[in-house]
Amino acid sequence: MNRIARLAIALAVVALFGFGCATQRSTTGQIQIKALIDGSDQIKLNGDELWYEHGTFDLPGQWQGRHEPTYINGVAWQPDWAGTVSEPYRISPPFASADIKRIKLVQNEGRGRVSISGMPTRENNYTLSILFDDRRTDEAAWYDVTVSW
Repeated sequence: MNRIARLAIALAVVALFGFGCATQRSTTGQIQIKALIDGSDQIKLNGDELWYEHGTFDLPGQWQGRHEPTYINGVAWQPDWAGTVSEPYRISPPFASADIKRIKLVQNEGRGRVSISGMPTRENNYTLSILFDDRRTDEAAWYDVTVSW
């Protein structure tokens, strides 16, 4: 076999196995969430799904009859509701909870507190819970957070 053919085969093998290994190890991700919150609400992340579990006062985005979307990575989402739980929104890359030490929450905007209220465990089916706490009774506020893993 000549040198050029061997080089071409070697590059093809590196590309095939290199790219395959890189995608298997890729468990990092980031998501930005911007929402109008009145009262308290939780956002849950599990795999490729994100959803709300409503706590108190008005549903997210629906303060005083408004219909404001929640923005996921800049994309507007109007949740459909089944009682106090929204239908899921599909996220990419999927949330991966293999190393909980890598999970970070940064609050970029919002007057109340945003916190991780539940880390992923076997008992909760590896679901991350984020609590938006805006229990001031006078009005809703916009919140902007970044979650990375």
